[in-house]
Amino acid sequence: LVRAGAALDLQNKDQSTALMWAARNGRTEVVQELVRAGAALGLRDNEGKTALQWAQDEEHLDIVAILQEATAAAVAATAFVTASSFVARADSSSASAALTSAMTRSTLCFAAASSATLRAAFISFDLA
Repeated sequence: LVRAGAALDLQNKDQSTALMWAARNGRTEVVQELVRAGAALGLRDNEGKTALQWAQDEEHLDIVAILQEATAAAVAATAFVTASSFVARADSSSASAALTSAMTRSTLCFAAASSATLRAAFISFDLA
């Protein structure tokens, strides 16, 4: 279905997605394929749960690890795009100043995955 272009994030009457169903039911291969195809990781069903929370509740630790890694990668990509966008808006004469400013106020973000929970740590640093 993914290769045929099916809507990855379609939600049923319970607001559940294919990713949530696969995570809840221990379908590791399906989770991997949906994550690779770009399924939304943060959607919630009518119980307020994400796919990651379903995998944790059902103790599908291999799926928890996959979803934690994908979530960490998405957070890092968002931070990179935000910083790149800021620098790209600067004209060439002020690019150096803009880059210094962006780096001075940068927030590095990384995720340390464990088998049970996702811990995100945000570290701010000042290069000045």
